[in-house]
Amino acid sequence: MADFYQKLEWIHPFMDGQGRTDLVLLSKLLCDEGFNPPILMQPYISSWEPLETWKDYLKMAFSVGSMKNRGEPCFLND
Repeated sequence: MADFYQKLEWIHPFMDGQGRTDLVLLSKLLCDEGFNPPILMQPYISSWEPLETWKDYLKMAFSVGSMKNRGEPCFLND
């Protein structure tokens, strides 16, 4: 997982939203392996866009594919 993430950061495939996309992908990878996703601190999130928009973005991203952690929702509680 760490090697994949390092390579993704190195090739930097996204013109816009690289950091946000990487964090959502890292959260998914951690959930798939049974770990809790990283806690994103509010000041960092608010520097991108309003928190409500960010929560909607994460909900959309986490609804794609299997986002279950041992049969339970991975995170994103309302």
